[in-house]
Amino acid sequence: MAVECYINKIRYPLVDTVELCDHAAATSESSIRVDIRGLPEPQALDVVYLFRDGRLLFGGLCGIPSSPAWTSVHTPQHYDLTVSGMNNLLTHRYVNKAWRDSNLYHIVMEVYESILAQDNIALGEVSGALANLPRQVYIAPDMTAYDVLNELAGLVGAVWDIKANPDWTVSDYLSGSQAKPFRFSFCLKDDFPVVTADKRNICSLQKNVESYALRTVQVVNGATGVTDPQQETAVYHADDGVVTTAWPVYDIPVIYYGTPEVQGTVGVSGIDDDDDTKQFLFSYNSTEIKVNDNAVDPVPDGALVRISYRGLFQLRVRVRNNPMIEDIASRSGVSGMLEEVEVDERITDAASLMEYATTALYNNSQPETTLEITTRSMEGTEPFTIWRCQFPECRINDDYVVVERAVTITGGSLEVQLKCKDRGFLTAYGKTFYKQYKDAAAGIREDEVVIASDTISTAVTAAAKFAAKAPLVCYADDGQPWLWGGDHYAQY
Repeated sequence: MAVECYINKIRYPLVDTVELCDHAAATSESSIRVDIRGLPEPQALDVVYLFRDGRLLFGGLCGIPSSPAWTSVHTPQHYDLTVSGMNNLLTHRYVNKAWRDSNLYHIVMEVYESILAQDNIALGEVSGALANLPRQVYIAPDMTAYDVLNELAGLVGAVWDIKANPDWTVSDYLSGSQAKPFRFSFCLKDDFPVVTADKRNICSLQKNVESYALRTVQVVNGATGVTDPQQETAVYHADDGVVTTAWPVYDIPVIYYGTPEVQGTVGVSGIDDDDDTKQFLFSYNSTEIKVNDNAVDPVPDGALVRISYRGLFQLRVRVRNNPMIEDIASRSGVSGMLEEVEVDERITDAASLMEYATTALYNNSQPETTLEITTRSMEGTEPFTIWRCQFPECRINDDYVVVERAVTITGGSLEVQLKCKDRGFLTAYGKTFYKQYKDAAAGIREDEVVIASDTISTAVTAAAKFAAKAPLVCYADDGQPWLWGGDHYAQY
């Protein structure tokens, strides 16, 4: 096996071990050492190509060329190159565009055509199923192309990557062929290639089961609800200058004062401060209503004030996976309660908050298994390849997705180390996507909100009940439940 390194169409002899790293849809760094005797010094942003038996094995951007520590004229001219994968290129390209009523396929294609195509990257596979998903509202205000693709992929449980084209040869490179060395893909899991793992090609195999993210109880804060009309009374003290409400005020209140009662005039604090016809000044989402001392008809000290208003409150949803709790408790003797609290301020209604909580609980209802595999073959090792593993003697019988690949080349030998997962596939290394956005329309930023849905196959019961024609059970920040009556909320 011959591995050759080229920079600016000049061949640089490789020295020592080459360590290549591919992370799924993420920036990664590889280490290469070359001998530059009689050759130009490599420069930052040079594109480094490695060819194996004449075909492209790896390509990336030279980020940090380091000279040797010179001690004498006899010091070998060996330069260490830190080379980032081509995904890193997109961290320096920006998107500033708004899409309205566009399907995801066309958004991804526009990003490719306006940015990736300019950087000599060919179009690989973009899942046609994206065109059948609900149309999107998507705003990208001066975001990197890297972040845009990660966000779009996360909406539908897809993945993207820029890979070396193994059909591109040394001859194509040196001759200036129109063929392109890299290709862009944006795929759903159904598009992942599948290979059947052959134990004869595996040097070592280790299974790790990660249960730290496991949960049986999910709490989510974020949604804001509006109360039924409230009636409250208070005595106005001029020294205070304000009257207070139990809930933050949602909209303009109706206020009466005095005996007999007289309806007061109400303005907006910060806008109507100089309007002497306004006796009360309210602020949205505030429990304090100012009393205007400069009003033409001031509110007398000690007056009884009655306030009719609607208030705001923060919803706190708590859902439980009772079968899983009982199973853990029966096996281990502990309570089986594994709790997680999340905050998501994008969610603006109670039903969506419940959907999010149940989906998060479902996606963390099983441990995540990682296989660490060592092989000496490059076949089927690209990130996002599904390895179908049937090794009952190792207690491994499932499909696993390649999320990380490390290739070590020493002399003429090659070793490939893979990290494969059965859950938590990656849109970017270390950043998992959930299924709650799959098949759901998305509206990103400005006045739109991403709303999520999923079919939950695991038995999940809710400790919170709310919405139409039923009392609402909520949990305050101190953890105590409280009831709020009303006929505007559907029961879950």
